[in-house]
Amino acid sequence: MNLVKYVLFISITLSFTKQNLYSKTKEVKIKFVYSPYADFLYFLFYHNQRWFNLDSIIPVDSLPTIQSLLTFPEMVALKNIKDYKELYKLLEIYKNATNKIVVFKPKPILLKHDSLPVSYDTLRILIKKGEKYFPTFKKYWKQNIKPLEEKLIDKWKKELDSCHVIKKLQELTRLKFSFDTIYVGCIALHFSGSAYFYPPAIYSTIFNKEANSPDLGLLIGHESTHLLINEYVGKNWKKHPLAEKAISLVIKNGGKEYYIEEALCLFMQVKLSQECNFMRQNIKMSDYLKDPILKKLCKGFEKNWENYKKYPDKYPTIIDFMLKTAIQIFSKNYSSYIGIRRYKYSSSDSSPAGSIFTGAVVP
Repeated sequence: MNLVKYVLFISITLSFTKQNLYSKTKEVKIKFVYSPYADFLYFLFYHNQRWFNLDSIIPVDSLPTIQSLLTFPEMVALKNIKDYKELYKLLEIYKNATNKIVVFKPKPILLKHDSLPVSYDTLRILIKKGEKYFPTFKKYWKQNIKPLEEKLIDKWKKELDSCHVIKKLQELTRLKFSFDTIYVGCIALHFSGSAYFYPPAIYSTIFNKEANSPDLGLLIGHESTHLLINEYVGKNWKKHPLAEKAISLVIKNGGKEYYIEEALCLFMQVKLSQECNFMRQNIKMSDYLKDPILKKLCKGFEKNWENYKKYPDKYPTIIDFMLKTAIQIFSKNYSSYIGIRRYKYSSSDSSPAGSIFTGAVVP
């Protein structure tokens, strides 16, 4: 690297460091939500019923399923609607939408978690056909699903009393949230979990019939880490000077760009849970991953974690830790790469959020 580029790189990274180094945590309130409409939409759109045998009382097999993973159920959960007809009004946001994100000032609205096409007309017809089934579903939901969602949320509230997971996550990542409130929702018929941009929210299914999983550390650790480094509501890790190098190396070794962020979130779901003493300390997320690149990244994070905690000057934020570790894993010449061991780095913007919670929840 020539001298001009070297000096420019150092000046950029040092400016990022001044913005983030040793930042104090921000007080963020947690509001818990659940909704029969959100559960119904997962059943209606995807015929997902977990272990509840809903198809025995509601014949939706004749209805088509949606291929795209929409955020509409999560959107509905936030609105606390009381009447089925309110769904039609909320659905209007999908009309003429061509991208997965609709940008409204001051914040963007996430419409789906993927790039698959979705027809507004199909959605409206499906919701219309599902209307006659909702009373039966709601009755079943009150008797069989609602009690489990309330049980899991009560567990989360107790865990929050023992460990303020939002504050703890900010301490661990050395980053602050950009918002004052986050909604945490239980949607039993969700496939796994997800994050939503605005209002900031995260959601999880119930992972067992006892309704005691996931713990709050797992959920917050994964989905809220996405929100912390998201280009819309957090810090943009892709604007960090090391991002291009890390992405290039991961792709060169057979991975994908988003693997870097996803591996960190998988790692943080276990790490936050352990820091709050919700999970055994000997659990390693990498042991539960099958994809070789995700597994390698996660192993690297696990191996380098104590260095991250010990040397905040070297790793001002979790973004520095994520990128430097990724480069170290896949680059033979990492130690000589732009004097990385001698300078402080940090980041200031973000990356796409709304990634789906993988469900790689461990005991």
